[in-house]
Amino acid sequence: MATALTEADIFTASVVVPEDGDNENALSVVTPLQALANRTKHLLAMLTARLGVHVLANFLWVTASATAGSPSWYVNNAGRLVTFRTSPFMWCPLDPFLINGCTIAEARVRVIPGAARTGTNRITLQLVKRQVFATGTDWAPVGASGVFDDGTTSEQTIALTAIGEVVDLTQWSYALRVIGGNDANTNLDLFNGGSVTLA
Repeated sequence: MATALTEADIFTASVVVPEDGDNENALSVVTPLQALANRTKHLLAMLTARLGVHVLANFLWVTASATAGSPSWYVNNAGRLVTFRTSPFMWCPLDPFLINGCTIAEARVRVIPGAARTGTNRITLQLVKRQVFATGTDWAPVGASGVFDDGTTSEQTIALTAIGEVVDLTQWSYALRVIGGNDANTNLDLFNGGSVTLA
C-alpha cells in the first residue's frame, strides 16, 4: 500500500540508488527517495530563511549628488546619515539580498525631515530597476513614482507597500533610492536605515 514519506530537515550526504541485480522491493526505491525528500525540505528551509525582512543598515547605502566635490550625505555624531546637498540621491543596491523569482513585497526607511515640506518637495522613497547590460538605460521607478514623508519634521517611517515586483535578475538590477528635500543645504534631512521585505 502506498505511503507518504516523512521528510527531515537535513541535507542527506549522498543518494544511493539501486543497481542491476539489486532486490526489486520498496526499500530499494524508498531509500533514495527519502534522501531526495530530505534534501528538498532542507533547501526549502534555507530558501525561506532568505525571505522575510532584510535590514539595510546605513553602511550599505551609496550616496550621490548632482554637485561634484562634496558628499551628498554624511554621518553625524549619532551615526545617522544627514543630507548635505540639494535634492541628494542615496542608493541601496538590493541584488545581493534577492533570489531570482522572489517577490519584493515592501520597502521602508526611517527618516527625520529637516523641514515641513509640501507636494513633491519631500523626502521620497522609490524602488528602482535598471536593465542589466543595456547601454544607455537609466534607473526607473517600479510602479508609482515613490512615496513621500508626511510633511512634518517628526521622525517617521516611509513605506512602499504592496509592491509585488517579481525579481528577474537575468534581466534587471534593483535598488532602493531615497531623495532628500530640495532645501537640504539649510534644512538637513536625517536618515536612519531601512529594510526590504521579500516573499
